[in-house]
Amino acid sequence: MWGSGRGSGPLGGNADLEPSAQAPLVDALLGPHEPIVHLLGEAAAASPSLINPRKPFEVIDTFVAALSQHLAAAEDVVHPVVRARMSDGKTLTMAQAHIAREMDFVMRQIETCLYGESHAIALPWPLLWDRMDMLMNRHMQAEGQLAAHIVATLSPEEHEKLARRFNETVEREPTRPHPYSPHAPSLSRMAHRFWAFADRALDTMDNRIVPHRPPRLNPKPDSLLTHYLTGTALESAAEPGEGPRGDGLLHRGRGTRLDDRLALSSRA
Repeated sequence: MWGSGRGSGPLGGNADLEPSAQAPLVDALLGPHEPIVHLLGEAAAASPSLINPRKPFEVIDTFVAALSQHLAAAEDVVHPVVRARMSDGKTLTMAQAHIAREMDFVMRQIETCLYGESHAIALPWPLLWDRMDMLMNRHMQAEGQLAAHIVATLSPEEHEKLARRFNETVEREPTRPHPYSPHAPSLSRMAHRFWAFADRALDTMDNRIVPHRPPRLNPKPDSLLTHYLTGTALESAAEPGEGPRGDGLLHRGRGTRLDDRLALSSRA
């Protein structure tokens, strides 16, 4: 079973953290583990059907995007704090960066196999997923240890502030793996900004499915100019507190919320 090495507890099987000791940052950092593991299993088992011949592309692209953004956000937001506040922080973050690079390599190989790149089509498909499963377990264990150190180091206010930064940053991170991108502290953030812009351009051109959160609610009704430019009637204006034009859309292009994909897969 995919992700079988993961513990059954809410923190990915990490015994160093008690439920009462959870902080907002711990929830933000370790909370995505379970849905990403679910997507890993779904992606590894995905196969085309008459109804949906592109299902492997949809599921695997969603898994790759979710994991890529999570790894990059941890490196940009959490790792600098760990290095600055902990005596062994450099060692901990270097180990995490090494695992992340290996995961990037495997994700890149999975993508090249999926899209039929001529030099990768002969790679053993099941072995790639076995290696990804192994690396995912290693990542969750290492990140659980990192979270345990953070709990003991930061104040509650610092936890909340860092968790907010993490949740905001993960939406702006690259949606594709970049194994040859630098993981050095001084260069990784700049590289992530560049690749995030490039990835979103490629996602749009490729009509690629990526997970994202719903748009922020618009606290004000649309202006007359907005109605003129969008061609909507005045009576369809959104009430205060509703989204733009009150439509509550959760999709951007072919993007799909991670929670929505999990809900759909559970009903299938």
